Amino acid sequence: MDQLPCRCREVYRLSQQQDLNNKTIASALLISEKTVEYHLYKAISFIRTNLEPFYVQSKNNLSDYKNLAFLPLFF
Repeated sequence: MDQLPCRCREVYRLSQQQDLNNKTIASALLISEKTVEYHLYKAISFIRTNLEPFYVQSKNNLSDYKNLAFLPLFF
């Protein structure tokens, strides 16, 4: 997480750790909701990419990949 840009990390933490919705985050940081969505996408993509080597995926079972969507909720 420390490798993410400051604003991206801040948006992710507000969303996941403080359970704020995108509209509230946008208002608090004086950015648009689309910008919040972009930062969340960027953060989650970063986490998925960096956790992928540690994720044991069953051979030929692509449905296991869906589990990666829930991993960021535990940080």
